[in-house]
Amino acid sequence: MNPTCSTCRQVNPLQARYCARCGQRLSVAGQSATSKGNGPWVAFLILLAVLFWGAQSFQGLSRYVNFGGHSRASSSVNAHLDLDIAKAEAVYELLAPRDIRVLVSRHGPRDIGIEGTVQEIDALNCLAMLVSRYENLEGAELIRAMRQAESGWGYRRMFKLPRQKADALYELLAFGDVPVLVQLATDGILVEGASHDLRTIERILPILRGRR
Repeated sequence: MNPTCSTCRQVNPLQARYCARCGQRLSVAGQSATSKGNGPWVAFLILLAVLFWGAQSFQGLSRYVNFGGHSRASSSVNAHLDLDIAKAEAVYELLAPRDIRVLVSRHGPRDIGIEGTVQEIDALNCLAMLVSRYENLEGAELIRAMRQAESGWGYRRMFKLPRQKADALYELLAFGDVPVLVQLATDGILVEGASHDLRTIERILPILRGRR
């Protein structure tokens, strides 16, 4: 149907976009040329809105989504612990349970990857320094270092943990070159050592006990 001008009622040719008499923009097939011309822009803006909403939704999900049983916050950082092979295995076994507050991975015989908060990573770095403090010493040199460390102990603490976690922590601290004395107890482990080393052990307990 030939378009009729809504202003002057002039009937115009089928392909006309403007009225031949008054110059008014014509409606085409029941839709104004103006709205038809803006159609692609409207669709583009709608697409942008959908993409923005989707990105915000995914961001909110990825902050706290549970991956493999571990809820990780967006503030997590990654680090690596370099330990001798036996202690690396012990640390991995200590941190491997699914309810532990950090993620742990193996990248080599000595390389343990960990993911957690800055405070958790710092606590585990201090633990790694404790258990590897004398690992390069042998024989009489190691004996002298351990005896010197023992002279400064004088502190004893009971750390309460579930049996499996207490066993794993005991296995890590019981190495002969780790400067603490450790014993298994009914509801955890009993550790004797220097006050700063006991504080190092205390800092990892929230990690081992799992998320609140």
